[in-house]
Amino acid sequence: MNLLGVADANCCFTLIEVGAYECESNSSVFSNSSYVKAFSSGDLNVPSMRNIPGTSKNMSFYFVGEEAIPLKKNLMRSFPR
Repeated sequence: MNLLGVADANCCFTLIEVGAYECESNSSVFSNSSYVKAFSSGDLNVPSMRNIPGTSKNMSFYFVGEEAIPLKKNLMRSFPR
């Protein structure tokens, strides 16, 4: 079983997808998920740029994933290991 989850800044899950086969790689599970389809088509309603509190700078919202996640607009991955 694989679990794909999205959590907010308060570590609360806002979206989960469960049920991929164990033999599938994380990247194929991610690529075939309903989350990616909704994200790619713009159906997730990711907010546009917002002002960083205490500054005059604007910044986009991003999702951060593991190494198997491809880099895309608004989708980053942390440093390996």
